[in-house]
Amino acid sequence: MIFSTLSKAQNTPDDSLKVTKSSGALDAIVEYQARDSMRFDLVNQIVYLYDSATVKYQNIALYAHYIEIDFRNNTIMADGKKDSTGKYIQEAMFDEGSQQFAAKKLRYNYLTRKGKILEAATQQGDGYVLAEAAKKDSNNVMYIANGRYTTCDLNHPHFAIRARKLKIIPDDKIVTGPAYLEIADVPTPLAVPFGFFPNKKGRASGILIPAYGESPQLGFFLKDGGYYWGVNDNLDMAVRGDIYSKGSWGAKMFTNYRSRYHYNGNVAFRYSRIRTGDAELPTNVVRNDFFVNWVHIQDPKSNPSMTFSANVNAGSSSYNTFNAERPNDYLANTFQSNVAWSKNWKVGRLSANLRHSQNTVTRRVDMSLPQVAFTANRFYPFKNPNQRCRYVVP
Repeated sequence: MIFSTLSKAQNTPDDSLKVTKSSGALDAIVEYQARDSMRFDLVNQIVYLYDSATVKYQNIALYAHYIEIDFRNNTIMADGKKDSTGKYIQEAMFDEGSQQFAAKKLRYNYLTRKGKILEAATQQGDGYVLAEAAKKDSNNVMYIANGRYTTCDLNHPHFAIRARKLKIIPDDKIVTGPAYLEIADVPTPLAVPFGFFPNKKGRASGILIPAYGESPQLGFFLKDGGYYWGVNDNLDMAVRGDIYSKGSWGAKMFTNYRSRYHYNGNVAFRYSRIRTGDAELPTNVVRNDFFVNWVHIQDPKSNPSMTFSANVNAGSSSYNTFNAERPNDYLANTFQSNVAWSKNWKVGRLSANLRHSQNTVTRRVDMSLPQVAFTANRFYPFKNPNQRCRYVVP
């Protein structure tokens, strides 16, 4: 159904009839439906939709339990579903191009594309933004009051960065005022004067939110927090850190590299300083551990006559005792490495291998110096290349 206003006919100099559309007219059809019922107020030009209501206009789609469409003021009001106690059990869903969010209640002007939202939740990149109240302008920029930013996908997240004011610029960034880290609804002293979180699609640099928990030996911790840097399409880097309440800490660096049609690989370096026991007792022990991983794979098409590959796994024997990221890492007691290079010529093939083997139980490390081997192709030193075979017919 379309509600639009046309201006009165005007006489032009050539006495032709010219009809112009007013500024308040709609540019497309407003489609709406409801599962239960629809009620029309023709005097005030309002449509009431009940139960599983849907409204679509151009690239805008709205789904809610109850919707009011005011064609006179070009506004839509949507409300979620409540139970008998007045608690919301189903939210309204709003979709406009790349912007999607859920809200308990909202009012939206589909001509100016501005709106007000109550208790909204939206996904921005790999994170989620929760807001008590928000305003949306015609450029899809959202201004949020009392909001939280988190990477936890639960309706009530375990942790979040809370700020009184947030600004979301779609496919660009999220900016906050003074903010602090909140864990299990408990404020922490970790605060910043402002926050900046890129939310571009695809490759983007930004802050890596740490995970929290408790270790029986090392105390409370924040792990894997840091910064990710997307240098370009061929290189990226992530720097992460761990900190424990009993004085232990760790640092990690990860990078992936790639040259199309040539090679690709990744490098990881980990370092930790683990303190066990009380600092004032003789049982206090401090361990400095490290671990290195390097994987390099060459594309076979890059240089058919020469190949190079690497698979390096080496470090301190006690690193995985306190820093294992997976159960298999904790149980592993043997590490092996191999770096291989080879070159082919018409006369033969030259290859070199450097190997490493390490046992964390016996603390034995075996390294073999580069093993060089040359393999010659079959050749015939007394064969005359100009001689031709002759066949004699009996």
